[in-house]
Amino acid sequence: MKMKLQYLLLFLVVYSCNNVEKNNPSESKPTEEKEVFFPVTDYVKGQIAEIKEKGVTPLRYFIKGKNTDSSWLKMNELNKDFEDFLSPEIDSVKLSSFYDAKRFYDQTLNEITLTYEANQSMSNKLIWVGWNVYINPETGKIDRIYLKKRLSEKQTEQLTWIPYKNCKTLNIFDDGDTSYIESEIRTKWDY
Repeated sequence: MKMKLQYLLLFLVVYSCNNVEKNNPSESKPTEEKEVFFPVTDYVKGQIAEIKEKGVTPLRYFIKGKNTDSSWLKMNELNKDFEDFLSPEIDSVKLSSFYDAKRFYDQTLNEITLTYEANQSMSNKLIWVGWNVYINPETGKIDRIYLKKRLSEKQTEQLTWIPYKNCKTLNIFDDGDTSYIESEIRTKWDY
């Protein structure tokens, strides 16, 4: 499965690099892309399988206000522990018509960025507000995945996955007048 993902990433990088604007390399222009829909859920599942395969027990920190608590995750419960990243499933067959996909080379980050945003007509009805996949153009590997999920009208969840290292979940309250982080969960498996 790891090899399939690497070939998919290599294809995306090569395809993306061939379509980068050449007239003015300092500009990064997004382009509409309906055919490129990165399989985020499958990628994260592959990362979880790799954690299990290596036998490294992840350490989780739960932060609320000034209080921090930590615990070791159980290997047989990792899918449950990472549920926020896996549900609802991000898959091109189910979601491609609801999201606008764009890709561009961001020179400030030195990353190829795949951006997915909910269509205007569906933006208030979908759980996933949007997500970004950042790819290193030199290695063809994923550097980071950022996801934004709607939990309620006033609550969102921001999820960041750093492959082979860690992930972070922020639960954010925002009623228009007040905005603050309700809780934060950090999980590390590369220590």
